[in-house]
Amino acid sequence: MRVSRAGQGRKSSNRRLMNATTTASERKNFNHVIGDSDLCAWRPVSGVVWVQTRNPKHAVRLARRSDSRLVVRGMAGGYLKTFEFAGKTLAWAGRLIRRYRVSETPKVMRTGAGLKLENLATA
Repeated sequence: MRVSRAGQGRKSSNRRLMNATTTASERKNFNHVIGDSDLCAWRPVSGVVWVQTRNPKHAVRLARRSDSRLVVRGMAGGYLKTFEFAGKTLAWAGRLIRRYRVSETPKVMRTGAGLKLENLATA
């Protein structure tokens, strides 16, 4: 199999261009958002993670945590709360979001009469 040398030059020049256009903070994953519009997180500065939610149930769960601090509250465009977690990483926030998502999904229970769906978020 023959590999074209012309494509390799273009890839390396694109890589150099990408590195030149991204800032140092973007390369360190500052302001890189994970999650979706209902529950998301990002790292505004080193050692701090902000978790934002539009779901009141998630906001209550986040407010109950001893390591959280409410930093933004908005109501004009819809329900919105942002919490700050000091000393946490974006990987930690990803695990937190995954745990909150799992608790929202319905659980299938086997009963004597068949299958029954149970939602853990309402229990």
